[in-house]
Amino acid sequence: MVPADASGLYLDIGSGNGYPGLPLAASRPGLHLVLVEASVRKAEFLRAVVRDAPFAGVAVHELQVQRASDLQGFEPARLITSRAMGGWPKVLPRLRPALALEGELLVWAGSEVETIARREVWRRFELDGKRPLPERERSFIWRFRPA
Repeated sequence: MVPADASGLYLDIGSGNGYPGLPLAASRPGLHLVLVEASVRKAEFLRAVVRDAPFAGVAVHELQVQRASDLQGFEPARLITSRAMGGWPKVLPRLRPALALEGELLVWAGSEVETIARREVWRRFELDGKRPLPERERSFIWRFRPA
C-alpha cells in the first residue's frame, strides 16, 4: 500500500511492540520513522529494540496523542499508522492537521471501519481502499487520504 520510494516523516501512533512501524520502516528506507507510545514500559522496550537492531534514524517518543497539537514540533507526516490503539475512532480524525496533503493514514482494524468512516468527523479523510490481512478473516489495513 505504501510505495517503495516513499519518503518523509512516518508516525506510528500507539506503537506497542513496534508493529507495523519497524517492519514498514525497514522495507521503506526513505521514511523517517517515529514510534509514538504512551506507555513507559512499551516505550522503553522500543528504545531497546531500536538501540540493539540496525534501525538507522528511528526515534521513539513517549507521548500520549489525543489531537494534532500533541504532535507539535513534527513536520507534516507522509504516513501515519495505527494498530490496536485504544480510542482510535475518536483520536485519528483529530490528527488530520498532522498529515501532509499527499499523506496517508493506515489503520489496522476490522470491518467496523466502514461504519466508523461514515461519521461526520471522519469526513476529514477519504477512504481509499482496504487490504485483507493474511490468515485473518475479519482484519484489514484500511487506507485513508486527506479529503
